[in-house]
Amino acid sequence: MKLKKSKFVYKGNQSEVCFFNAANLNLLSGDETSLEKYNEFQDGTELDFNDDMLMILYNKGFLIPLDDNEVDRVFKTKKIRYQKAMELRKNRIGYLRISLTEHCNLSCKYCFVNKIMNEKHHMKQGLFKDIMEWFISSNTDKRPLIQYFGGEPLLKMDLIKLGNEMLRQSKQNGEINDYGQEIVTNGILLTDEIADYLAKNKFYVGFSVDGMEELNDINRVYKDGRGSFKDVIKGINIYKKYFKNLSILVTPNNENIDHFNRIIPYLVEELGATEIAINTPQPDANGWEVSGDKLAKAIQETWIYCNEHNVRYNTPANNILFLINHKIPQAYSCMNLTYGQDENTWGIYINSTGLVSKCVVECDSRCTRDFYDFIKNDDIPMDFIEWHFKNPMHESCLKCPGFNVCGGPCSIEQTLSNGKVNCDKCKFVKTMIPWVIKK
Repeated sequence: MKLKKSKFVYKGNQSEVCFFNAANLNLLSGDETSLEKYNEFQDGTELDFNDDMLMILYNKGFLIPLDDNEVDRVFKTKKIRYQKAMELRKNRIGYLRISLTEHCNLSCKYCFVNKIMNEKHHMKQGLFKDIMEWFISSNTDKRPLIQYFGGEPLLKMDLIKLGNEMLRQSKQNGEINDYGQEIVTNGILLTDEIADYLAKNKFYVGFSVDGMEELNDINRVYKDGRGSFKDVIKGINIYKKYFKNLSILVTPNNENIDHFNRIIPYLVEELGATEIAINTPQPDANGWEVSGDKLAKAIQETWIYCNEHNVRYNTPANNILFLINHKIPQAYSCMNLTYGQDENTWGIYINSTGLVSKCVVECDSRCTRDFYDFIKNDDIPMDFIEWHFKNPMHESCLKCPGFNVCGGPCSIEQTLSNGKVNCDKCKFVKTMIPWVIKK
């Protein structure tokens, strides 16, 4: 059998030679000899069963039969994977991001809610109860997860307490197995009473902090322009009296992206963070607000530090690492909370007026519909499911090492950019994967 080189192979040869196949996600560590052998290989060479290195390259898919129409085969495989996942699996909405209010006690300069919401509202209690009853009934015998969102969610502690009681009662009645509740807050409104309540009811709480005071206060400000850092720290100190772990969410922006190597150690060593999450930049028509390659390098610089200090580090790169480590090709153009199970578990975003967004991070008018219209039938609306399986492939994806761990622009990126690729996401993936495969 005659062989040729796969079009999906990427090589690295810094401290160690690495081969990576973007189609089947196979990895292979080697040495200069194996790299030289691969580079010198001529398409059309016969497979030598006695050549161990050649056999390894063949079995891993780095060398393929000469007559293999690889590109068509790989695209067909990807299409079939999408189709099977869409048609054969059950669909469930297991994650609810619910905006209790779009109002906030801060006026952060980069806040996407300010950009997409012309009018801000507080959610009415009747609408909240209807949404919660639907969400609970959609997760019979499951563990639903809810994030109370805003604006600043602590402005609506009455709804948070109501939601907690509804979930607690549903678990007690055996309707759901368990539940999780999350809040991301600026922390300024946190009191001993609120912190005690959240701790006793096992809420996950994350604080938005963008670095040291001089960096945080560039963007995270009050309406009169005053910085918020000192007041946030007061809230964090109250929180730490009731919780053992401290989670901090950092929003990368042009002011702090070059300082991650200082920010992350500061959050750990000075504030006591045990978990740090890096927000995926909000997409727009031109890409991200920060350069994708700069974000990738900032994460790389701080990843090892977090590992060494036993700090959980959640970043936009984590999914890349997971899929490559588990050899699970990406099968969706959108967020899915399950990998390889027999159902699709989606997230959903509902704003304070009851608009349901197909996208869990965006509430653009082009992807929303009224909650009561959304639930008028028992099944999840087909347009919601199809949204998660839009074909994201572009010609440029064929030449990218992220072909099967990114797969192209997600549905909201396609919508915002009129079908174009997200150039910053591309930069991020192309910068991140060569680093990941060496780890």
